[in-house]
Amino acid sequence: MEETVSIAKEVRSSPDLRPMIDKSMKAYKHGKAITTSEFVKSLSPADFQKELNKYGK
Repeated sequence: MEETVSIAKEVRSSPDLRPMIDKSMKAYKHGKAITTSEFVKSLSPADFQKELNKYGK
C-alpha cells in the first residue's frame, strides 16, 4: 500500500512519468512485458549470479 502511495506521489510530481507508466501497464496487459518478479523467477541460478556479477555484487 505504501508503495502505491509513493508511486502516485511521484506521478503527480513528474508529468513525464504518467505516460511511461501507462505505456508499461498497457504492454503488461497485452503480454508484451513481464514484472520484475517474473523476470527474476525466469533466470536460472547461473544467469542470476552472472547478472549480480555485472554490478559487483
